[in-house]
Amino acid sequence: MIKSSYFAGKTVLIFGVSRTGISAIKSMIASGANVVVSDDNLMHLEKVQEQFPNITTASLQDVNWSEVKFLLLSPGVPLYAPIVHPVVEFAKKHNVEIIADFDVLYMACPTANFIGITGTNGKSTTTALIGHVLSACGQKAQVGGNIGISPLELTPQDDGVYVLELSSYQLDLIQSMHLDTALFINITPDHIDRHGTFQRYLEAKAKIFTMLSPQGIGVASLDYEEARNIADKAPVKITFSTKTKDADIYIKDRVLTDNIKGLEFSFADYTSLPGEHNEENIAAAYAICVAQGLKPLEVVAAIKSFTGLKHRIETILQSSRYTFINDSKATNADAAEKALRCYEQIYWIAGGIAKDGGIDGILPLIKERVRLTLLIGHAQEQFADALAKLQLPFIKCGTLDQALNFLYEQANANGIVLLSPACASLDQFKDYEHRGDEFIRLVNEKFGSD
Repeated sequence: MIKSSYFAGKTVLIFGVSRTGISAIKSMIASGANVVVSDDNLMHLEKVQEQFPNITTASLQDVNWSEVKFLLLSPGVPLYAPIVHPVVEFAKKHNVEIIADFDVLYMACPTANFIGITGTNGKSTTTALIGHVLSACGQKAQVGGNIGISPLELTPQDDGVYVLELSSYQLDLIQSMHLDTALFINITPDHIDRHGTFQRYLEAKAKIFTMLSPQGIGVASLDYEEARNIADKAPVKITFSTKTKDADIYIKDRVLTDNIKGLEFSFADYTSLPGEHNEENIAAAYAICVAQGLKPLEVVAAIKSFTGLKHRIETILQSSRYTFINDSKATNADAAEKALRCYEQIYWIAGGIAKDGGIDGILPLIKERVRLTLLIGHAQEQFADALAKLQLPFIKCGTLDQALNFLYEQANANGIVLLSPACASLDQFKDYEHRGDEFIRLVNEKFGSD
């Protein structure tokens, strides 16, 4: 648990009591702060009061702002779009400093080595991969952030490495954290409902390079114009690419070329991270780890020992008829495209809460790779209309359970069953992890003895 004596005796308002909020409460109690908790949902506050009887809970209207020194805000609370949340307006009116949980981590462990990773797709896999490589090479590395581990749940360390996945929501909030290394993997439109425009989403992502310390290292892909333009402003830069041979790190057809050191490595025998998109992740992780001073041969060996990330193109069962792939983390069409390119003759389970553009941009790939689409969730009708326009086969199933029941009843069917929803999960699940866990449970329940 991270704690900082800086907050001792000071009143900290924690707004939002999701997973991040609970970790913040524990951290601030351990720091000796006077903790006040608020949330839009009063039932959530009642549960918090039961769990932490010695802290103060209050509706937003009942907060005594004259006593509050810091507002520790959940990343789910909008700062500016689609509207400014009232708690933000209150804080600005009363000159209360807004901070993020990452700021608390940095204040508690300022001499540690901080690596920040952002991008639209692949950042969780790359974050986990970098953490794995650093640990395998003898570094004291901890992984946290948007990957699912609150930065305040990490262990304090003065000389180790924190490998942190940073979402655009989290980057919006961070005020004081400095990074030793910043990685910008890729950028495509996403989260427009939160940021309002692609430009604002891009600006949130670009903030990662403004967080670099004076001697920090910026690492970015050359494959995205927006990322290139942002990286040009970084104080030190290493580039990687899957398209441009003169990048510092270039990878193509599973062969990585290190143009800085004049080395070449083959990943043809490495199958735990399939697909072209994972070449991008491998190149990014290699660039970061070599920039940390690790030996290239050791980095390559460590990469090849990584078995993959849960809920991202994860093989969960091979029955007598089907191979089941859990890619629940694919919450937009760009992410789903990466998984679809890994296989052929696919039974594709898709749907949930659709992002802007739906699946229109990947319809040609669906036509090429997908045998049948099984639709679930809120986006079922929208996706059905899109598929029908190209006369692509689909069936409306409504739920994961019904989709798998349909497949079970197809006596002569076989092939790849891919859950890669291209949608957010909150219409039927708590989050993408819950969706993936349910998929795993149902697959094993229905096909485990098949």
